[in-house]
Amino acid sequence: MSRWSIEKTFTFSYDAGGTTECVSIPVTIPSIAPVTELGGRMIAINRLPPYIQEDLLEQLHNFVELETRQFHDEQADESLTQLTEENVEDIASEWTKRYTQYHGDYARTMAVTNEDVFAEVYHNLIHSPALETLLTLEHTYAVTVGDLIRQRDKALKLIEERQAEEMNHAVQSLGHGFNDREVNQLAARHFENQQLAESKWESEISALKDTQKREYKDFVMNVQEHTQSTTGPAFMQRIRAPSDLAEDERTTHNTTRLEESFTIHLGAQLKTTHNIRLLCADILDLCRHKPNKVGGIIVPQPQRLQTAMSLYSNSLSGLILLVDNRLSSYTGIKRDFARVCEESTEFHFPDLESQFEAIREDALRANDWRASQKTEQNLECVSSNSTLSSASSNSETQEMTIPWCLKRAELVFKCVKGFMIESTSWGGTETSTLQFLVPKEISDEAFVSFSQMLPQVFRVSNPLRLKVTS
Repeated sequence: MSRWSIEKTFTFSYDAGGTTECVSIPVTIPSIAPVTELGGRMIAINRLPPYIQEDLLEQLHNFVELETRQFHDEQADESLTQLTEENVEDIASEWTKRYTQYHGDYARTMAVTNEDVFAEVYHNLIHSPALETLLTLEHTYAVTVGDLIRQRDKALKLIEERQAEEMNHAVQSLGHGFNDREVNQLAARHFENQQLAESKWESEISALKDTQKREYKDFVMNVQEHTQSTTGPAFMQRIRAPSDLAEDERTTHNTTRLEESFTIHLGAQLKTTHNIRLLCADILDLCRHKPNKVGGIIVPQPQRLQTAMSLYSNSLSGLILLVDNRLSSYTGIKRDFARVCEESTEFHFPDLESQFEAIREDALRANDWRASQKTEQNLECVSSNSTLSSASSNSETQEMTIPWCLKRAELVFKCVKGFMIESTSWGGTETSTLQFLVPKEISDEAFVSFSQMLPQVFRVSNPLRLKVTS
């Protein structure tokens, strides 16, 4: 036997009609085979009667457990005896060598990619004086893409109007210079021309975005090099603002919107403080690139500033957009959101269509896996982020009465509160900001009702007023 195992003899005695019979079997300690298998083998080889099986298994189990414990104790005593002050370093070096070899043979080597380098550099620069320069450059790029998209929309609209006039003329002249075959040919030609025009513009927009993405990443890396090699901010020249024409076309008037903020406490013993904001606005306004002028100078929007500073960190910001269950961007608010995403170049994440395609592939693999299983299980996915809708729609409809909205909002508030308390029990004590968004069409009365409900669900931090009496 090797030094890692030893062979012991197990002897079992039993009464056989007034006489005592003894049987023995060699057992390897530590035993690899289960006790039931050893006992069954012992009964079969020695043709033992069935009534002794229970006693045999009990004694064999106690024997294996006792011998195994003694074997490990002896091994430990022997190892401690051999361990002296002189060979501690040698043993430690041998363990280090073996672990390194094992780790190198079986662990996957994580090579540093260009994306990893860019993420680290961007995170460092966005928390430096280069912040305004990077965000201004992003805004300038977004203005350029937006101008090109407006040109595309204008050109496609002119094509559609011209084709509509041609088709109306052909239909009205049906039987008087046009027949059915010629009308069908005209429709096919219109469709082909439309597809060619759309492909041409999509190619131009895609090429522009690829160029901007490459230039932006090169600019970030160059800024990092200048930061390390120079002491002055010579590289931080303000990016040229968009032209006056582009500004006029994109100017949006700031409208007064309803909003209210609260500071809340969660937990009984381990209290945590969080910020809650109730906001009445269009949810897509939080995603759009819009001119934000301060003193005649375009500066980054506050939400873009916050999002940029939290990128490539453990404190990401998120937004929940209520949509249907179709993995596409052709209808409803998904189409509007896709339009917002199209109006600027994405420098940090895959584009929207690539993300949809990745979700489709994951869903297909999940369906294939579920089809191969013979159990009936339901799959449910729940997502939580920092901006939530307190209704079941992104806009208010006639069916949504104030009592209905209040019940829905109360359910959302209580579910979020329960999730936050549970997250705190996992060890999360960081202060977070949660924004509840209601449709901009909602009435002032309903907004006030939502605002009054929040302190009833959450424990709001109120100042303590002391009254002094003489």
